This record gives sequence, C-alpha cells and structure tokens, in this order.
Amino acid sequence: MASFRNEIFEVCKLLKSDNSFDSLRETMFNLMVITENDGKSIRVKTDIANSGKQLNCEFYGILLAFEKKITVLNNVNHEVDELSETEYYNLKLGHYVISSFVNACITDIEKINSNIAAVLNPYAFYVGIANKNIKHEFDLSIFDRAVSAFKDTNIYKSLLRSNFLQALSNVPRDAIFQLVQVLERDIMRIPLDNVPNDILALKMREMNFNKQTAINKNDAMALTSFKILALREMLINAISLIYSAMLGMDINVINEDNLINIEKSGSNVIYQHKTVLIQDVFMNPFKEILKDIVLLDINVGNVKIHEFGSIRSVTFNFNQIEGHTAKISFCEIDDELNPIFNLTKNPLGR
Repeated sequence: MASFRNEIFEVCKLLKSDNSFDSLRETMFNLMVITENDGKSIRVKTDIANSGKQLNCEFYGILLAFEKKITVLNNVNHEVDELSETEYYNLKLGHYVISSFVNACITDIEKINSNIAAVLNPYAFYVGIANKNIKHEFDLSIFDRAVSAFKDTNIYKSLLRSNFLQALSNVPRDAIFQLVQVLERDIMRIPLDNVPNDILALKMREMNFNKQTAINKNDAMALTSFKILALREMLINAISLIYSAMLGMDINVINEDNLINIEKSGSNVIYQHKTVLIQDVFMNPFKEILKDIVLLDINVGNVKIHEFGSIRSVTFNFNQIEGHTAKISFCEIDDELNPIFNLTKNPLGR
C-alpha cells in the first residue's frame, strides 16, 4: 500500500476535480471575498466568515462563527448576518465530509479507548456546534484507501497494540485532554529549534535502552503520549490538504521561481526544520498561512530537495521598491504526514 501522504494526495486529486463541490466553492467565495464595496454597506457575513477562518479549523470554524455571531461589527448598521439555507447546507456538507474521514480513521481506537479516540479528533478541543443532519449523496468510499493507509502507519499500529490504550481506559476524559493540551503547549507551540530539557533527557534515555531493558513506566507512558500527539497532527495535516482540495486549491510551492534563500536548516530530537526567504507572499482568502502545508521543490547543486512541511511561523515584509517577501519557517512532514517524526521514531525498532 502507498504511504498515507500519497493516499491523501490521491484523494485530493479526486476532490479537486469533483464538480459536486462547485456550490460549496461558490459559497466560500461569496462569504470570504469582498467583490464590491460602495463605501456604505458593510459585509458582516464576510467579517464573520473571516473570524471563523482565523480559528484555523476549516468549515467548522466558519459554522461556529456564524452560530456564535463572532464579529467585530456588532455595533454598526449592517446587512443580514445569517447564512442562507444553501450556504448552511454547503458548509455542513464540507464539515461532514472531513469529519467522516476523521471518524473512520479513529474508529478502531474508539472501540478500545473512547477517550484516546476523542483527543485524536482535531476538533475535540473546540466548542461544539449544532448537530443537524443533512441529506447528501457524496460517496465517502473515496477515503477508504487513505483510511487504510492511516491505520497501516507505524505509529498507529504501535499505539493500537500498546497496553496503554487499555490501561488508560479508566482515566477520565478531562485528564486525557489535559495531557494532550500540555503536549501541544510543550512541543507544538515552541520555536522549532527549541527542545524542552525533559524531552531531551527522555530521548537520551531511550537511546540507551536495550531490548532486554524494562522501560520505566513513566517513560513508556511519555513515549506513548508522543504517538498520540503525532497521530493527531497527522490528521490535522490530512484535513488541511483535504479542505484545500475540496475548494479546488493547490498546495503552496517554493521553488526556484520564488525562493530567495534558505536561511536555516536544522534538526533536533523533535523536528527537521527550515527557514526560507521567498519572493511574494502566500495570501489566500480561504486559509490561514500558519500550519498550512508547503512543498519545497528545488535543486541545490546535484541534490534534489523535495520536502513537504507544515508552516509554523511567517514574517512578512511589504516593500514597494524591492517587492513583497516573506520569511517562512516550517517543520518537515514525512510520508505519514507526521511533523514530529524525530520524536516518535524508535531507535531500537520496538
């Protein structure tokens, strides 16, 4: 079977060419893009939609923003701020398709430990939205090979056979959520070239384990927790790509046409990462640039670099004379769409 990343790309090809999403694409364009402004009317629906986009959670964020009326324009006279039936249906369909893919990926873990399965869902930490059923004819079997590839990844299979899935079955869901939130804070939200001392010490101990050594229970739990975080991040990257494809968008590419310089290239026990300076800027009305997926596709001498990454920071420089530039830092993602593969790989292959 092809890698999870390749299977997701195959799904994306099909989604991009699927004309049944034309209405969804039109809805998103009408909500997110201001095409006319007579100086009098205020596009509150656009403001709400952009507030939802800033939550960085695809159609869900926009649905939530409209449900909660998240807008900065509360105190002005404005046009209607409700979704039409067609707009609501399209956004719900988009979220349903993505959610169905996620649920299919975690169903086997759900049977063993529903709390672990819950935190693997990228939407688990967001406020809930109205759960209204919609009738649709979209064939979800399009995801079958990608779901199988996800379940065939080394991390998934390692977690599924781990004793910790059953051992943690009696741990309250709030405690599991708190664990993953701490991991996100200490791993995913720090600079790419920083490594917390406790994680560095743990990885050093792991390198010194041998196959006859019994791993300390706390260390084993920590290493398992890293796998839970990795699976969650793999799904986050997958749905980012699926969301883009449903809207007919291509992946961002850095190549000889827009690359100015590779300013930094590094590796540590968590990430392989790069910082690049590019000409022009990735500006997309439908997506936030942070955590978006990028492809670095260049030749350096006789070496071909073809790396996919998740954008973690960006600094814009808008200069009318020299042109617009952006400094982008991203962590590389592997064939499993895992951004922390250095952290989760086992030196002993256990």
